[in-house]
Amino acid sequence: MVMKPVTWLHLSDFHFQSDGDSFSQDQAARALLDSVRSELDTEGFTPSFAVVTGDVAFSGRMSEYSLARSFFEGVATTTGIPPAGFFFVPGNHDVNRDHGELAFHGGRQMINSPEKVDYYLAQQPRIAPLVQRQEAFWTFVRDFAADQERHPTPDGLGYVARFELDGLIIGLLGLNSAWLSGTDGEEMRLVVGERQMINAIEAAKEMAPHFMVAMAHHPVSWLAEWDASSCRTRLLPAVDLYLRGHLHTGDVALASSPLSPCIEIAAGSGHATRFYQNSYNIITLDPRAAECVTTKYTYDPDRAHFDRSDPVRAPLTVRGDVPGGRAALAEAIREVGPESARFADFMAGLLTNDLDEVPLLVGGLAEFVVPAAARNFTSGEPLTRMHDFLGLRNLLRLRGGEASIDSLIADHAGEIRAYGASLQEVVLADPSCAARLSRESPSVRAGGASPSERWSVALLNELKDAEDWPQLAIEARRLAASPDLAMRRLARSRLAEALIHSDEAQKRAEAYDLATELASDNSASDPDIILAAAAAEVKGDDEVAIRILREAFDVGRKSAELVTFALGVAARVGDRELREVAERVSSAPTGESLG
Repeated sequence: MVMKPVTWLHLSDFHFQSDGDSFSQDQAARALLDSVRSELDTEGFTPSFAVVTGDVAFSGRMSEYSLARSFFEGVATTTGIPPAGFFFVPGNHDVNRDHGELAFHGGRQMINSPEKVDYYLAQQPRIAPLVQRQEAFWTFVRDFAADQERHPTPDGLGYVARFELDGLIIGLLGLNSAWLSGTDGEEMRLVVGERQMINAIEAAKEMAPHFMVAMAHHPVSWLAEWDASSCRTRLLPAVDLYLRGHLHTGDVALASSPLSPCIEIAAGSGHATRFYQNSYNIITLDPRAAECVTTKYTYDPDRAHFDRSDPVRAPLTVRGDVPGGRAALAEAIREVGPESARFADFMAGLLTNDLDEVPLLVGGLAEFVVPAAARNFTSGEPLTRMHDFLGLRNLLRLRGGEASIDSLIADHAGEIRAYGASLQEVVLADPSCAARLSRESPSVRAGGASPSERWSVALLNELKDAEDWPQLAIEARRLAASPDLAMRRLARSRLAEALIHSDEAQKRAEAYDLATELASDNSASDPDIILAAAAAEVKGDDEVAIRILREAFDVGRKSAELVTFALGVAARVGDRELREVAERVSSAPTGESLG
């Protein structure tokens, strides 16, 4: 298995309109096509397929898809992607609102719980009038991608497809998040349906894919609360990537828990207007480097040109365990040679993902950083050696069933010896990290915080001070899975702080759950209490924020920081009792009871 990188286009939200401003539409489409052509020529991209996450048309009419077909034929010609390599899912603009109006309003009223979704999705004829509102979209897909092998899910809403390149198999889950769409202001009212998710996941697993990529038009936060919960617990932990559109802005973020990371990638609009910062993505899945690289291209209306953004890299590892586990892997690494024997357990821990930070020399001292950030600290041969070694993580999972661990390690002895030599160089330059790299237990320390912890704490604090909330959320999610309890607690606190500042209701709700859990712990500090109250206030639950603060005062908490925050809440929500309690606490002598 060669494990070549797989590259594809991620396009979305074109809104082709047969009776609209064709000049604006043509200009935007031509600029995007020119940009793709330029990138193929200058950057050497060779996309294998394309994902289009909805809103191909403006109002779901057949005439609009004639315009869309002309454009996508141009993309196919430019990129060499055959029409069968274009994978589409419908958006809310791919619904013809003039059709099935009564069916839509009845469906929106009746399908209002997971149980009702299960009931109706089990009976395709009952939901047929709803799905028929997307008939022009599906006719376009069938005609344009006529040779594409798609397998519809039993509910009739979504499909699964299989892409293979040199033995690497990607399972594609095309999900319909717009089948209950039909009005404006639909945030938190849409439904994918747990049955559709489960059907797609089970069908995709039958393909034995190495990676699973889900595609839908809407962000999870736009689903009804109960359906969003199903999506977070059922879909996201089961897939590696979740590609979507709808909000007309590009973004890359972790969409699920630190223990089951799913990378959410949003494409911007292909055409909102020609005066808008439209955007599209080129995505590369590199199994050898164990990462997904997303490059966004954003339109500059003043220059009529798409600008290339810096690539966003996110770790991506094949699911499953290395056959034999860490101990067997360490033993095989010891047999490779003396360069690696000393660090065998540490190296095995990196390959099994038990450890997630690597040592690099920065200013003559060892710093432990996550591999994705390594290029910010080093370059040249050390970076190449690290990437070559970590590339074995996916190889062991992909080929572990067809060859023994001993033979796989022996086949890649060169990469292992080279990285062992790099670790030796780090130890010679900074002996303080020798114990961490050499001993069997990764938790053994010479005393005090490990270099990894020092760097990680500094990173979280720097991101907080810089108010870089999106990046803080990414780093805090990763560190929230740390085996160290103190680090895990700090990361969860920082994650809650980052999510409080999100524009998405779903993320603010997650911040509240995290913060209240921290505040309920016996070791909770006053900042934990303040964070929980702030999360409740941002979530829109002023009564809970007040209750949290009152209970803190009732058990004797009286720091100036807590009092100041409580006075601020009292002023914002107009609660006189909270203000009086806070003022009484601030004036009470130390040790005096407030009861």
